[in-house]
Amino acid sequence: MFRKVVASFLTVCILGNLICINASASSQLVYNDVTNSDDSSASSSHVAVNFNNTIIASSYSNDLLLHNANDFSIIEKIEMQRRIYDIKFSPDGKNLAIAIMGTSELIDSLLIYDMENMEMKAEKERVNIKRSSIDWTPDGQFLAVANFQNGVNLIEVSTMNIVNEYSNQHQTDVTCIQFSNDGELLITGDQDGNLKLWNYDGTFTGKSFQLNGKITGCGFNSFNQRVSAVSEGGNASAWIVSGGLLHQKMVSNPVGMLWSDTLDRLYVLESGDAPRMLELDGSNFNELSSTYFIHKATDFDMYTLGNGLIEDLYIATDTEHISNYAQPKLREGYGEPGSDLDSDNIPDNIDNDDDGDSILDEWDFNCPDEVIECYRNPDLDNVRNVKLKINGDSLIIDDTFTFGLYESAEIRNLTRRSVIADQQISYEEANLFENAICQNIDSAIFINSWKNAIELSIGQVANGTIECIVTSGLVFSGTFDPNGIKLMFRIEFDIAPMTELPLDLTITEQISNSDSSITHLVENHPIFVSKEIQNSDDEGQIWWKSEGSITITFEEVFVDEEDTLESIMEKIMSNMIAIIAGILALTGLLFVIIRKRNAISLDIDEEDEEYEDDDFSYNDENVVSKPKPISYNEEVLEVEDEIIHSQLNPKDDSPSNRRTFSLDDEEPVSITPKRRRIRNSNQNKQGPIMTTKRKVLGGDIKTKKTSKVNIKSVKKSVKTRKVRVSGKENDETIE
Repeated sequence: MFRKVVASFLTVCILGNLICINASASSQLVYNDVTNSDDSSASSSHVAVNFNNTIIASSYSNDLLLHNANDFSIIEKIEMQRRIYDIKFSPDGKNLAIAIMGTSELIDSLLIYDMENMEMKAEKERVNIKRSSIDWTPDGQFLAVANFQNGVNLIEVSTMNIVNEYSNQHQTDVTCIQFSNDGELLITGDQDGNLKLWNYDGTFTGKSFQLNGKITGCGFNSFNQRVSAVSEGGNASAWIVSGGLLHQKMVSNPVGMLWSDTLDRLYVLESGDAPRMLELDGSNFNELSSTYFIHKATDFDMYTLGNGLIEDLYIATDTEHISNYAQPKLREGYGEPGSDLDSDNIPDNIDNDDDGDSILDEWDFNCPDEVIECYRNPDLDNVRNVKLKINGDSLIIDDTFTFGLYESAEIRNLTRRSVIADQQISYEEANLFENAICQNIDSAIFINSWKNAIELSIGQVANGTIECIVTSGLVFSGTFDPNGIKLMFRIEFDIAPMTELPLDLTITEQISNSDSSITHLVENHPIFVSKEIQNSDDEGQIWWKSEGSITITFEEVFVDEEDTLESIMEKIMSNMIAIIAGILALTGLLFVIIRKRNAISLDIDEEDEEYEDDDFSYNDENVVSKPKPISYNEEVLEVEDEIIHSQLNPKDDSPSNRRTFSLDDEEPVSITPKRRRIRNSNQNKQGPIMTTKRKVLGGDIKTKKTSKVNIKSVKKSVKTRKVRVSGKENDETIE
C-alpha cells in the first residue's frame, strides 16, 4: 500500500510539472553531437557561435579551432603563441576577437581574425585579459577590453587604437564587460563582486551593485530595462537600471549567463555536481526549464530562432570536445520511399544499419555461418530489448537501448573527465550521465506513451514512474570497447484493481521516444520482447514493427517438488567446494573453541590442587599455623576424655548472659573459617575456663603446680576409663 502511495505521489509530481528531482521542466534539448579537437591532450575552455549558426569557434589551450556547425568537422586550426583567454564573434560575424595571455610589455594580447579571408589581421593591442572580459559594440565597430589599470579600454577595431577609457572605479581586475543592446550603456564587474554602470562616452553613472564573490557573468535584458549578474558565490541578481534590486536567487557554481535577444529570459550556466543550463523568467526569476549535461561545463553559447526558442546550445566540456544539445533532428533519408527492413522510415539503400542492431552494415558479421546477409539478420544482444515483469500488483517494463560503437566512444570521451581528470569513468560519472538523461526527457510523455500502448485482459495500468540505468559499457570501459553502452529505461505501473493470473498483455504498437530523449541516436526497431514472472524467464521473440501488435501471456508458475529437489541438489553440487570449505572452517572454529575451554578448565583444576596442597597459614604473630601430620614415630599420649570444671574467668560473661543457640537441621549453617588464637599468658594465671583431656600428639606433658582454687563444682555421673599416661617426667594413673 505504501509503495502505491509513493508511486502515485511521484506520478502527480511528474504530470503536474512538479518534478521531484528538479524544480523546472525539461527544455526538450537533448544531447546531439560533438566536435573534435583532433588533439586528445587539449581541453576545451571557451566556445562561440556566429550570428547565422554556421561556424563554431572553440579554444583548446593555445589552439583555436573553427568548426562547421552542420557536421562539426574542423574548418581551420590556428595555433597561438600563448594560452587563449576569451573568444567572441562580432555581431555581423565578419571578425572574431581573440584574447590571449599578455602583459603590459606585450602588444599582441588582443588579436582580430578576419572570418571572410580566414586570416589574422596585422593590427594588435595590449590588454589585461580575464575571463569574459571582451565585448563588441552592437554595430561591430568597437571592442571593449580590460586594461591594466583595473578599468576598460574602448578600441576601434579598424585601427586598434584606444578611443575611450572607463576607469577609476574598480579596485581589482575587471572580469566581465557587457554593452546594452542599444549600445548606450556598459556594465563592468570585477574580482571582488562589484558592478559599475557606465555611459557609452566613458562617464560613470554613479550606479553600483554588489554581489558575493568574483563576477562570472553580467548583461542587460533585451529591453535594456534591467541589468543582472552572477558570481562565484552562487548569487544571481537583477536590478533596474536606476539602481533598485529586483530579484535574487541562489544557483550552483555559475560560470556564465546570457540574456535572450528577443524574450525576457535569463540563461545561467551552472557547473556544480549536476551541470545544467538554467532558464529563468526575467520578470521574477522563476525556473522555467533546465538542460542537464552528461559532462562538465566551462562555457556556453547558443543560437536562437526569431521567436526566441533555442535551436542549438554549445557547451565547452573541459575535454577535447564541444558538445551540442538541440531538438532531435530527422535523420538523413527519413521518409523517402524504398524498402525498409527495420521500419525506421529510412530506406535500406540509405540506412547504414538495415537490421537495426546498432552495428553498421559494413561491420555486421555477427551472424550464423549459414547466413550470408548478416546485415539483414539482427544481433539479438544489440537490438532494442523490452522485458516485461509482473511483481505483485506492479508491471515493470525494462526498455534497453544499445548505442553503436561510434556513439559509445563519444559518450565515454565526454564523461571520462566530467568529474575528475583521471581518464577513467567512475561510478559518479556514470551516475551523472544517468541523471542527465532522465532529467532531460519529458517524463510525462514517456510514461503516457507506454501507458496508452498497453492493454490488459483483466484490469488496467495506472500511475507510473521512470528510472534511467546504465547497465553496461560505461564504468571502467575503454573508449573503443567493442561492446556498446546499454541504457535502460525502467517504467513501473500499478495494475488496477489487482493482478489476476493468467493475464494477457498486449502492446498495440512499437513506440519511439526519440523525439524527447537521447534514444534518437539509437536504433529503435526491431524489438526483442521477453517476459519474467516469479523469477522465471522465457526465451523471448523478435518483434518487427510491420507485424503490428504483440501479446504476452502471464501464467502462474507451478513448481514441482521433484524439480525443486533436483534444483536444490544441482545447486549443492555446483557449490560443493564452497560448502566443504565452509564445513572445514566451522569444524576448525569449534575445535579451537573446545581446546580453549579445556585449557581454561585445566588451569582451574591445577590452581585448586595447588591451593589444597599448600599449608594454610597467616602472617600474624597470634595465629597458629596448620598442625603437622601425625608422626607414628612419636609417642602417643592417651588422655582420658573427661570434662573438668574449672573456675570461670572473671573477665568472661556469666552463663546467664551468654547467648544460647540451638542446632536446627532445617536452617543452613554457614561455617566461616576462623583463625586460631593463642591466649595471652596473663590470662592463664587465673586458670582456663575449662579443659578437657585429649590425645596429645607427640611431645611431653609438663604439669604446672598451681594454687588450689575454690570452685563450685557440679557433680555429674560420667563414665571414666583408666588411661595410662606415660611421660618422661611423670608417670601416674588418673581416674
